[in-house]
Amino acid sequence: MSEYRTEAQVEAGGDLHLQDLPFDPGEKVEVIVTRASHGHVWPEGYFEATFGSIPDPTLIRHPQGDYDQRGPLP
Repeated sequence: MSEYRTEAQVEAGGDLHLQDLPFDPGEKVEVIVTRASHGHVWPEGYFEATFGSIPDPTLIRHPQGDYDQRGPLP
């Protein structure tokens, strides 16, 4: 199995054209399309405002108890 990577842009009508790939006419191929997210950026101050910040002082973690005692595996 060979793998070829390329980038293409979806046209206005939703068509995607892949050109200049080294395949023979009629050859059966599997195509996997991944949406690129090159432009995604977290808002400024996002992590400082959210990481580890739960403003509810009544939120607590209750005791988890002990593990069950199990017999040995055969």
